[in-house]
Amino acid sequence: MQRVGADDEWVAEAYMKTDYSKLDKSDFEKVLFDYALFTVGSSIDDVSDEVGE
Repeated sequence: MQRVGADDEWVAEAYMKTDYSKLDKSDFEKVLFDYALFTVGSSIDDVSDEVGE
């Protein structure tokens, strides 16, 4: 555990270590797919607002 003093960074992310060795291509593809679905859904909502539905 990291001790934090008055002059140290207080966000947990400053002390976390990320293990990128466990990531593979399928993780990246899933994030892209989820983002694509999000942007399509947002576009549909925008069009619905313009049409007045």
